[in-house]
Amino acid sequence: MLSINQNNNMRRVLSLLFLLFLGLNLKAQTYSVEVEFTNLSKPSGSLVIAIFNNESSYINEKNPYLKKTVPIHQKGKLSIVIDLPKGSYVIAVFQDMNKNNTLDYNILGIPKEPFAFSNNPSCIEFPKYKDLQIHIKSNQKISLKLIDLNG
Repeated sequence: MLSINQNNNMRRVLSLLFLLFLGLNLKAQTYSVEVEFTNLSKPSGSLVIAIFNNESSYINEKNPYLKKTVPIHQKGKLSIVIDLPKGSYVIAVFQDMNKNNTLDYNILGIPKEPFAFSNNPSCIEFPKYKDLQIHIKSNQKISLKLIDLNG
C-alpha cells in the first residue's frame, strides 16, 4: 500500500509525464519539401541555400530561417529534403564555386556564380520577396533552375 507522500509523488510524476507528452504533440506540424536544383553546370563547389520566412531578413540577406550548405559532386541536378512548418518562404541559392561562402560579383555587379530563387524568376532585376514566395501547406516538390550568367 502506498503512503500519502508516495501517492502525491506518483501524481506529480504522472502529471509531469502528461504535460511533457502534451507539449510534444503541440509542436508545429512540419511538411517534407523536396527541393530539386537543376542546371548544375559544374560538378564542384557547394550549394549555399538560404530560406527566408520574412521580407526584412530577405532584403537584408541576414538571419535566414534556415541556411544549409550541400556539396556538389556531379553535373545536372541535386535534390534535398527540408522539413518546414506551414507558412510562406523564399528560397535563395547559389553555387559556391570557390568555397568562400559568398556569392561573388564582377565589376559590373553581375553574379559570377550560378544562382536561383524560388519560383524561378527571370532575374532582369533583383526579385521582390512577394514574387518569390512559396506557400507550404503540405508535402511537396519544388524545382529551382540555376542561372549562370557567365556562360
